[in-house]
Amino acid sequence: MCGIICVLSRKAGRSAPGRDEVLALLAESRALLTKRDASRVAEASKVLSRADELLKGEPGVHALVGNRELASGIASAVAEMTPLLAAIESDLEAAADALAIENAAEAIASAKDVLWSLHNDRLRT
Repeated sequence: MCGIICVLSRKAGRSAPGRDEVLALLAESRALLTKRDASRVAEASKVLSRADELLKGEPGVHALVGNRELASGIASAVAEMTPLLAAIESDLEAAADALAIENAAEAIASAKDVLWSLHNDRLRT
């Protein structure tokens, strides 16, 4: 017979991120995506990933609990960046450049995944 008999956790080794720190990363990513340049999507995705990492675990929950400004800032940023990514993707498809589409596809998928995670995993925590 096999099964999980116990889940152990350890204390987080970092403090809760500050609102300004998280929102600055989201603003940086939004600025990169606003340029509608497919070559900047990978950089924007990395910045988004840093914000997502800050909001993971116990420190992330502590940052979000009772902090409506942070939660609404994240929700607004995600709502603004989702159509920006869609526009970049649409621009690539309209250009019909298979190599450009292939080169940008991974970065676009990664950015979409992080936006989904911010909206569904962090805000719904």
